[in-house]
Amino acid sequence: MTVTLTLSQLLVGLLIVAAIVLVVFLAVAVAKLLPGLKSLSSILQDAEVLVGDAKDGVANVKVTVGKVTKAVDNLADEVDSKKGIGATISGVAHTATSIMGIIREKEDREYERERREFERERRRKN
Repeated sequence: MTVTLTLSQLLVGLLIVAAIVLVVFLAVAVAKLLPGLKSLSSILQDAEVLVGDAKDGVANVKVTVGKVTKAVDNLADEVDSKKGIGATISGVAHTATSIMGIIREKEDREYERERREFERERRRKN
């Protein structure tokens, strides 16, 4: 009994073997990429949180600058007015209270930011 293979049959056989090798190679490559994609998802989530924090920070700075500007304008108005020393001292005290409130708000925002960073680190470790 003689087995005869034609050239076209031999080429088809080689193409089948090459396709099997290629499929195995692709499966291994995809398996190696999956952990990287999972960490990329985590990185993108952290980036989203950071961008949100930056956006909030910019908005808070705008609000703070507006409040400080108002407080300084009020102080300037009180000093410039001819209402007397009592009204001027009252105006200065009111301005000082406003500035202390602004500082407290800033400290509260910093505390809140640090708390979010701590939570983010705790989630990352889990």
